[in-house]
Amino acid sequence: MRILGMRTIAIAVVLGTASLAGVGLLALAGTLGGPTSKPTPPPGHSIAEAQAIIDTARTRNERYLKDFVASGRDPRSLQRLEIAATGDVPPTLAEAVRAAQLVARASVIHTTFASGADGFPVTTSTLRLTEVLKGPAAHSVGTEVQVLQVGGPVPQPSPVGGGLAQLTTDELMLTGDDVIILANFRPDLGVFQPLSGAGLFFNENGRILPEESNRFGDSLTPATPAALLATMRQYIP
Repeated sequence: MRILGMRTIAIAVVLGTASLAGVGLLALAGTLGGPTSKPTPPPGHSIAEAQAIIDTARTRNERYLKDFVASGRDPRSLQRLEIAATGDVPPTLAEAVRAAQLVARASVIHTTFASGADGFPVTTSTLRLTEVLKGPAAHSVGTEVQVLQVGGPVPQPSPVGGGLAQLTTDELMLTGDDVIILANFRPDLGVFQPLSGAGLFFNENGRILPEESNRFGDSLTPATPAALLATMRQYIP
């Protein structure tokens, strides 16, 4: 599985005290068009106080992201932070390939960050398809597609200062990455989203590294991109 340096697994660290007020993946779902939940006040706090905590965290996140983007800093310099997430993770490569509308190798040519509806960052990456095994008719080699992911630069306490938050089931792509992607199109948003826990395979030095949440990744390591694509072709009619 993929190993990331200095990784921290803690939603509370990412969102600070706002996580105590019921801000988690349910709230983040609102960013992608899903339902959001009302804040649940922690012990000794009112609904109004809980909402104030959320508003403060949102403002802090939005300000940090705006400053980070304006600074031109490389997001790869940030410590990776993981937010525990659950999802329907395919148990086998065959099931993952069958579940995906798009199966392709691609180069990440551009990545942008923006604040979602709740102030938490979202990442949109532009991918240029370099090899297409499966996809809509218009998606041939050379086509550029937009891929949306939850996460991005977030503030952190000193001395760390900031981190790159991502879901445990959806590791963030960044400009320059060479990936094999399995994704489905969201017509309501006009973008693709990777399959949960099995949608991204990163090419690092000629070897494929699955996401940590991938349930079948151990059987693929240390496959080359060409070998993985050849295996995937067997599951496409």
